[in-house]
This record gives sequence, structure tokens and C-alpha cells, in this order.
Amino acid sequence: FPIATSEMAEDNPNPPPLSIIQGEVWLWECIAAHLPPKTLARLEGTCRHLRAAASDDALWKASLEHVVDTGGALPLHNMTHRAAARHVHAALEGGLQCPLVYCAEGVSSIDRQPEGPENVIPWSQCVSETFDLTPEMAMQMQSWGREVCHCCTGRPCYWSSAASADGDSDEWLLLRLRARVCVLQSLVLHPYRAWWQPRDEQSKYPVYAPKSMECEFGYFPGSVQNPLGRRAATPSPNEHSEGGEGEKEDLLHFKTSRVSVAHSAQGTSITLDKPLLVLGGHVRVRMYGKQQRQTLVYQMANEFYTCVQHIAVTGAAVRGLVCDTA
Repeated sequence: FPIATSEMAEDNPNPPPLSIIQGEVWLWECIAAHLPPKTLARLEGTCRHLRAAASDDALWKASLEHVVDTGGALPLHNMTHRAAARHVHAALEGGLQCPLVYCAEGVSSIDRQPEGPENVIPWSQCVSETFDLTPEMAMQMQSWGREVCHCCTGRPCYWSSAASADGDSDEWLLLRLRARVCVLQSLVLHPYRAWWQPRDEQSKYPVYAPKSMECEFGYFPGSVQNPLGRRAATPSPNEHSEGGEGEKEDLLHFKTSRVSVAHSAQGTSITLDKPLLVLGGHVRVRMYGKQQRQTLVYQMANEFYTCVQHIAVTGAAVRGLVCDTA
């Protein structure tokens, strides 16, 4: 590119605008599409030609997609991509380590009422104390008369599905996020390990993990239950509500790929290479199959369960950004 010098300015006190600005704006647009929103905002303040070029909302859409994965089309409610980029940038400035799960709003099944899905939101103290215990250490604690896990005293810190004779049966949990629009960084699911139950046929304490999992982000009013606890039919991945009077259809914005879940209490995490902008305010965690049979010897023995101790979704809530869910 030509470089303006003081000698050139003296020779021509009124130089014409550089053709690279005036006639090749498309080149600047190609460059600007790879700039984050904050840099793009600074760039448009340099001259009137770039300000005019930056008025194209498609340019801000490309800039937004440079910093986050939008998961496809954004059904924004009366808002430009420029305004959306500003709100997303403000959220990213605060970091992506905030817990995003607000409450549980739906569940496929519950074994007993105290073992409800609300138990998966906090990280329980008894599980954190036993997380790194080996079976030998747990037996030693029991020999000292100490409780290894308070759950055996009737204070569950986990969600448990209903019993099933089918190891291929599926379950799901519906969690509400802290905002209708969030930037997601990671999700982790910790199956529950029952230290207070007999060991299984492999001489291990039972871990009631699903075989695999995937997560759906969107708005799922058809899966909301009030009150929680009734046996619910598992929604089909492509199913929508009938949309009767006063009802709204389920809207799926993004679905992760299915991942295998280790038969371990260590948990399975989904960490994204690029932050994901998710809309709708719901995450539905689908758990496929069951790996563990009940080890207690009573009427329901030898049936399969899925039990989850903790689900964490981390990222940032985006304030001021509204999406269409109608």
C-alpha cells in the first residue's frame, strides 16, 4: 500500500482520498469480517468511508461469529447483529467460568421424591469428601464408625431415575439456565457412586452412569413439569408440542454430538473449542442406556438405574439480548 509522507502532503495540500478506502471498500469488509466486535467498533471510527461500510449488519454478524459459535441462524427479537455483538462482548469481558444452571424444570422419571433433579445442581459435600476415596479407604472409614456418605441416612445428594429392567432405556433432565441467552464454555455430568451399597459383580461400588449422553439447548416448554416427579414420556429428539391454545412449541437451537459416559464417578465433560452462543434458556440432558444394576438385595434388586450427582454448565449469561421463542 502507498504510504503518505510529509513531503507528499506539502506537494498536495488537498490530496484525494486513498483509492484503497474509496474504491476498494470490499477489501476492508473482507478484513473486518475477521475482526472481533470491539476492534470493528474502533475501526469504524477512523473515517467516514469505513463508518459507512460498517453500517452493513452482515459485517457485524460475521464479526460476532468470529468470537462465538452461533449454532446457526439467530432468531433475534427486533435487534441488529451489531447490538447483539455489543451484548455478547460485554458478557465475554466478564469471563466464562460462571455456573449457568438455575433450577430443574423437568425429568423423565424419579425413583423416590427426595431423589429429585434439583439435587444435581449443587455439588454435595458428602460426594466431594468421598470423590478420591478408594474402596479400601472407605472400608477403613466404616470400621471407624464414620459415615462415608450421608445419603445412606436419607439425605440424598443425587437424582435417581425409576427402576428399569431394560439396560437400554433412556432418561432426560431439563434444566433452566440463568438467562434466555448464554455463552457456553463447558458442560460436565458426574454419575453417582453409592458407597453405602454392596459392591457389584466386579467388586466395585456401584456407579449408576448412563452409557452415553448429549445435550440440547433451546426452549422446551413441552418438557416442563409442575410439580416435578410424575412419570413423563421421553420426548422424541424431533418431537414438538401440538401448539394448542396457550401452548408454545419446543424450539431446538443447538444439539451437541453424543458422547460416551465412563462408568466412573469422575464425570464426563463436553468442553468446546470455541464459546457457543445458546438461545432459549433451557438445556435438556439426554442420557442413553444404563450401565449399572442395583446391588441392594430387596424387591427391586438387579434392575437398572441412572443416578446423577452433579451437572455443571459453565459460561456467561448475556444480558440485554432477547431471542424469539414464539
